[in-house]
Amino acid sequence: MNNKNVEVIAPTSKTMCLKGNVKYKLIRTCAYCRVSTDNEDQKTSYDSQRIHYKNVIEENPDWVFVGIYADEGITGTQTKNREQFNQMINDALNGKIDLILAKSISRFARNTVDTLNCVRLLREHNVDVYFEKENIHTLGLSNELFLTLYSAFAQAESESILENVKSGVRMKMKRGELVGKYAPFGYLYDKEKDIIYPDKSKKDIVTYIFEEYSKGVGFRTIALNLNSLGMLSPSNLKWCHASVRRIITNEKYVGDLKTGKYYTENVLTHKKKVNYGEKEQFFTSNHHEPIISRELWDKCQEILTIRSKIMKPDGNRDKFSRKYPFSSKVFCGICGERFIRRSYKIRSNGKEVAYWVCRSHRNKIECSNLIHYKQEQLEDIFVLAYNKLFQDSDKYINSFMKKVNEVINEKQDNLNHKKYKMKYLN
Repeated sequence: MNNKNVEVIAPTSKTMCLKGNVKYKLIRTCAYCRVSTDNEDQKTSYDSQRIHYKNVIEENPDWVFVGIYADEGITGTQTKNREQFNQMINDALNGKIDLILAKSISRFARNTVDTLNCVRLLREHNVDVYFEKENIHTLGLSNELFLTLYSAFAQAESESILENVKSGVRMKMKRGELVGKYAPFGYLYDKEKDIIYPDKSKKDIVTYIFEEYSKGVGFRTIALNLNSLGMLSPSNLKWCHASVRRIITNEKYVGDLKTGKYYTENVLTHKKKVNYGEKEQFFTSNHHEPIISRELWDKCQEILTIRSKIMKPDGNRDKFSRKYPFSSKVFCGICGERFIRRSYKIRSNGKEVAYWVCRSHRNKIECSNLIHYKQEQLEDIFVLAYNKLFQDSDKYINSFMKKVNEVINEKQDNLNHKKYKMKYLN
């Protein structure tokens, strides 16, 4: 059912009437109709409401027919998505309507806040709303209390409907079915088979992104390379680091399906939140045809994990960066924090001077290291360290191998200890 335009008839010029010798003003009356779902039964209900209220208004000698405002096929607990409802409120506030007829509060608005806000605003402009089912005139002195109660019931009904919908979606997730008929970048959706399959025109871009990332190239660099090649992003705009990251973290490219990544906070806000384990999630391996190999996927996830879990001395997660040659490579010898790049311009010639300083001072962490190094100084230090390493390569290689063997032997001892312990317990 499509959202049709409102059937609004311009107010008649006849707004006054005579009863005997008494002249009185006719009540400019309209009706608001709405159905929520897209099926034939609701369409019949929608048409019936329009006919009913048109007849009711025209048959009342004290009313003048303004029109029918109608939103068709629009669900929702918020009035902001109903164009004709908002148009009706604007017309009422502009003095074109005196009385609004509605079948019930739940047809008018499905949450208490929206209902009360609209009613109070209309009352301030002396516009009455009559709810036929509840037999409430909102201009009545004591009706707002009853209105709050009935509106709360309508809100509870919406919450109940939402829970039923969630339950149905959950059942689909358990069966390993797609939720939402769409395909991510690099895939197409087959409506008949209800499955996604690789899009030949875009799969090479996806493969390129994973292969580059597996080589150690960062999100921003990959995005810049794609833009330089004239490749459009999923939104048909330029690539950015976030769009590259979404592809690297999307399990669909290896043929798996994970559902329940997000959840709706509540029935009123409709805001989605990332599911960090608060709600159930479902995982189906080998759900559809992959674009990349399992080996390439695992390698990229390993790199992603290492980069996203670089730990600072205080136990918090740090951010990995490859923006500059020394990014995430130089650490403070006192507090262990990363050195970050800063720069300033010389006023006389506009030349930029780059220097590196302990990040602790920016984050207001106590550290006595106040030394900062210019870019050229770090470059000289690196060259000296590299030459020393090259000259004494045997010494450093032997030292390195000794440490590796110590770690391997330690892990082997722990493994043997665990095996012995399990054998003893059994």
